[in-house]
Amino acid sequence: MRRMRFSRWIGQSGVIAIIAAQFGTERMPSWRVISPALISGTGRDAACRRATELLRRVGLSERLEHKPGELSGGEQQRVAVARAIIQEPRVVLADEPTGNLDPSTAAGVQDLLIELNVERRLTLVIVTHSATLAGAMDRTLRLAAGRIAVEGTRAVAVH
Repeated sequence: MRRMRFSRWIGQSGVIAIIAAQFGTERMPSWRVISPALISGTGRDAACRRATELLRRVGLSERLEHKPGELSGGEQQRVAVARAIIQEPRVVLADEPTGNLDPSTAAGVQDLLIELNVERRLTLVIVTHSATLAGAMDRTLRLAAGRIAVEGTRAVAVH
């Protein structure tokens, strides 16, 4: 019961979003991005406009009606990023957002996440094995022997 209430709160609050690229083969990217907005009560026209803009922003304006099986891993990951931010959350949780991507595509997803962090003052909580991705973050924590240790922090300019 508690888990159901928490997941419902995450989905409806607009406070926390989760980047998850796993989805079936029947839904187009535009539908995958629109659905959280529709579920939360956003009108269809407004949700469609916002989803189209976000998919354009992540470089997928030419792939709106393609099925997930027709998208590369990097494209699916960018759809997941757009879906996560359509409700304009304050916090995004991402588990290995670049884990299954080639280095070039991983760099693109990393750059996109950092841009969103700066532009929208979005808090990112990222779990990764990628030293490159971790090194690009403002603060890094490491889990070792069941304990959390601060690895490092960078000076952050507040705009």
